[in-house]
Amino acid sequence: MRRWVPWALAASLAVNLLVAGAVVGAMAMGGGDRARGFGGPPELALARALPKEERARLREALRDAAVRRGDRTRTRDAVVAALRAEPFDAAALELALVEAVERQRAPRAEAAAAIAAAVGRLAPEERAALVEAIGRRTRLR
Repeated sequence: MRRWVPWALAASLAVNLLVAGAVVGAMAMGGGDRARGFGGPPELALARALPKEERARLREALRDAAVRRGDRTRTRDAVVAALRAEPFDAAALELALVEAVERQRAPRAEAAAAIAAAVGRLAPEERAALVEAIGRRTRLR
């Protein structure tokens, strides 16, 4: 195993945490004009354009999901332990890496599900306003 793999995993985890922090931070800003210039994943644009009450629900759902995911350092520790194990067990390392990948994917998937649920609670006119708000932000960039 190459020495750079644990560092690459740590860097990837840091980037994912940054994206999750940006989503929550943009929602905390209220999604108004201050957030307009910030690009990012499509779910971020939807989250910013939601009505205030739905953004509050979304923030709460994402906080709950973060608590359920638990301590991310356990994943990194499992990778490091698998790398240090003697005799080396490739299957244990593979399992630790698969779990690391899942922990990185899970926050965006949970955010997407929470955003879809929030949009699902909107009336047709509110969804139309959401489309208009996203369109304005895209044209203003």
